[in-house]
Amino acid sequence: MSTKSTIFLTDDNEHCYIEHIDNTIVLEMNKASFQILMDDSDCLVIEFKENSQIAKEFEKLHAQQYEISSLKRKV
Repeated sequence: MSTKSTIFLTDDNEHCYIEHIDNTIVLEMNKASFQILMDDSDCLVIEFKENSQIAKEFEKLHAQQYEISSLKRKV
């Protein structure tokens, strides 16, 4: 039995999932899909490349959240 719940999986095998053993969210990424903008002792900042599949998955999640927020305001 799997302990993972997929949030999304891309054709490039990039995988975002909830790991239920320790209730964490894991993001596996293809290095070709992003660029590191900053990596210091306190912070890691990455930028997803335009039109990468992983960027499109985050855009879908954002749109879904916006739709949910809009519905809540109408009630």
